[in-house]
Amino acid sequence: MNGFFRVIGVAGALVFGQGAMLAGPPDPCSLLTAAQVSAVLGATAGEGKAVTPKYCQWTAPGKDGGSQKVALTISDAQRFAYAKMPVNSPSITKTPVSGVGDEAVFGTTAGQAASITVKRGDSYFAVSLMGVPMSNAQAVATQLAKEVLAKL
Repeated sequence: MNGFFRVIGVAGALVFGQGAMLAGPPDPCSLLTAAQVSAVLGATAGEGKAVTPKYCQWTAPGKDGGSQKVALTISDAQRFAYAKMPVNSPSITKTPVSGVGDEAVFGTTAGQAASITVKRGDSYFAVSLMGVPMSNAQAVATQLAKEVLAKL
């Protein structure tokens, strides 16, 4: 009888292990909630809207009458390497961030958009911000990245 349970256990591990491999990347809209986004933006964000299977966006009113947007993109090693790559441009900044995943980099583009790109194990993602004041963009992006990491 003991051998029978061992075979069942191995078969179950193979089936469930294969199912996990076939699952693919997580749904980015499931990794943040509107409440989490609202809390860091200080404005009520709508529910996340899937733009593609690897990209989800939340929108909230901005302080200047415009809108604030948070996007979560499921990424890969190649895009992470690109995010870290130095750029010789006065309108683009890239700064390593410690304490977020295995490795992370925060970047801004022309003082209008910001993102944090994160690697943890074999998982990669980016949290991007538009319409958020650059003075607190790194803190906002970092907090949201930590929220995502808690669900990965």
